[in-house]
Amino acid sequence: MWDRWKEGDSLWDIGRAFKPPKNPYATIVPIPENSLASGFASEDNQARLAGKAMAIAQRMGQGSVILFSDNPNFRAYFYGADKMFLNGLYFSKAFDRPRN
Repeated sequence: MWDRWKEGDSLWDIGRAFKPPKNPYATIVPIPENSLASGFASEDNQARLAGKAMAIAQRMGQGSVILFSDNPNFRAYFYGADKMFLNGLYFSKAFDRPRN
């Protein structure tokens, strides 16, 4: 199963994150260069995650696709993340696709 993932698709072994899309407005939650607030992460892992995205929104066809790199509702652990999930569910058509 793991050999199906290509480089840059998702960083499953060091933390989940997406390669940012070409549309700069599609990245909802970017990971900044200095994102470590507490705890420990090696400099190598911090460098690999820097510039990636934790959540992405894209218009596709008549609908929208909103990608979360982790389950925001997992055991209700992340306080407030359920609001981000529900906004994605109910307001997914609130944004327009980028103009070419």
